[in-house]
Amino acid sequence: MTRFLLRDDDVNATTDPERLERAYAPLLDAGVPLTFSVIPSVRFDTLAPDGQPERFLPPHLAGSPQESPLLRSCPAAAWLRERAGQCSVAQHGFNHQRVRNNTEFGALTRAEAAARIDAGYRILTRALGSPPLAFVAPWDAMSSEALEVAVERFPVVSTSWLGRERLPARWWPAHLVERVQKSEILRLEGRLVLRHRGGPIGPQTPPDEVPRILESLAHRAEIAVVMLHHWMFWERDEPHPVVRALARALERREVIRLEELVPSRPSRGDADPVSSRDNEEAQA
Repeated sequence: MTRFLLRDDDVNATTDPERLERAYAPLLDAGVPLTFSVIPSVRFDTLAPDGQPERFLPPHLAGSPQESPLLRSCPAAAWLRERAGQCSVAQHGFNHQRVRNNTEFGALTRAEAAARIDAGYRILTRALGSPPLAFVAPWDAMSSEALEVAVERFPVVSTSWLGRERLPARWWPAHLVERVQKSEILRLEGRLVLRHRGGPIGPQTPPDEVPRILESLAHRAEIAVVMLHHWMFWERDEPHPVVRALARALERREVIRLEELVPSRPSRGDADPVSSRDNEEAQA
């Protein structure tokens, strides 16, 4: 039976947890696990694919050539720590900036990718009290070298389509197995790369179409990643009908926490394994 993982992108230091909680109230109230892909140090001048400021940024900050790291004192960080039993955390790039070729990680060298990943990892670990369990590149764009670094650093990487040309030859057999099975999981050297089939659920989705969309995402998949963006749903004073429909459609389905895929990793609140110095800063 297919298991589902709900991945929400773009939480950052500016995120208002009250709006976030209101947007996802039907899922949170039902106890549905959520994985939040968190930007470690968000740039305020990052642009959406249409060239406009990203919608997850407050309008009064958008366009400023500055960035804000997630600190332990940030309301969003406090909310994630309080919700640790239900909400898992993945690292969403470093600052969501379009560094090269209109992406953050899509054209980076190994050294560049490692520097951004490691800096973001330290920021999130200090803010949340334990390390992120997965990596998600902004816009799901990773160069082959960035992908290798992410797989080395994290037990789980979540992305979209992965062509064989982006993989080193030693990973081709795993890619072939996944493509034959359509399981959406590549098992690479003890790590998991979870593919998703796009983000077909948004505010314009007819609510009665949500069950059919879930069936399509689940077809033959071992784990179906459901892509969400909270900022698409938080303009209302009450939960969006599509989010309500999603909560209903998941009632009889198994939705997993990220921690279930990495049982050997420490849970949020345990000792920080990065270094003793980082652990001391996380507790400060």
